[in-house]
Amino acid sequence: MSEKPRFAVELSSHGLATLRNVVDAVKVMTDECRVDVSPDGWRIAAVDPAHVAMVLVTLDRRVFWKHQVSEFQMGLDLDKVKEALKHAQYENVRLSLADDGRLVVESGKLTKKIRLVDTAGMGNVKVPNLEDKLFAVASLWIDEIRRGLSASATVTDHTILTVTKDRFTMYSPGDGDDVTLRLPDGAGGLTILFPTTAPAEKARSVYPLDYLTNVLKTCPDGTKVTLRVGVDLPIQMEWDLAAPGDKTPVGHVTFMVAPRMDGDEIPDPDEPEETPRPPSPVPDEPEPNEPEPDDDPDEE
Repeated sequence: MSEKPRFAVELSSHGLATLRNVVDAVKVMTDECRVDVSPDGWRIAAVDPAHVAMVLVTLDRRVFWKHQVSEFQMGLDLDKVKEALKHAQYENVRLSLADDGRLVVESGKLTKKIRLVDTAGMGNVKVPNLEDKLFAVASLWIDEIRRGLSASATVTDHTILTVTKDRFTMYSPGDGDDVTLRLPDGAGGLTILFPTTAPAEKARSVYPLDYLTNVLKTCPDGTKVTLRVGVDLPIQMEWDLAAPGDKTPVGHVTFMVAPRMDGDEIPDPDEPEETPRPPSPVPDEPEPNEPEPDDDPDEE
């Protein structure tokens, strides 16, 4: 019988808020996840069932007021964990492992024990390294992105994100209607990093609107989000986790969402439409009628 891992952590109210946010972020992708616990912190990586998106969360040990753990893997039912954290009050919350292996969540006089999920079928989620291909980087406040996504949802189910050296554009064309959010570099807290050696003049990809909306709704208000975009490649969205009023990050969230591959069929709002050629003022001459053959070529 394997020895029970050492696991005893305590969170303050700020740490509890951060852990709740992490659970919400991962739950966008899956209902069950594997947590890689180590003395340095926690790591969670998960992919959604459709393999359209993935999430990677890292939590530094500093998010916990007390963190006495050994290195092990812990499988969590996120619905149950979310309920347990919901009932925890904003006071010190203690997490530990019972002798029977269940997760114990204690808050004041309230104790809840949760059966862990078997991690045997949860393999390592490989996070692709696309930094060289996602060459355009735009950082802006989450409020600006949400405003564009909310308006886009009224007309369509997809959106086109374009980043150039001096502008970020969200263009969402629908059936007769469209929504465009244009932000020049410096507006709305926008900061653009566009390398001079970029392989294209602009990064542009089409993404499913529901995925972007569900992912970014887990981002805390007042947070700056970094978007990494390429050409018809997954988008990488990431932000730091910090306690309210504290700028020191105690964790990091990274999402990736695959593109829709119909970008060439959708017009670009920053490119002028091709002007149709006016009709010719001279009508086409009708083709000459061919003579009808005689009924009898030998008849005079």
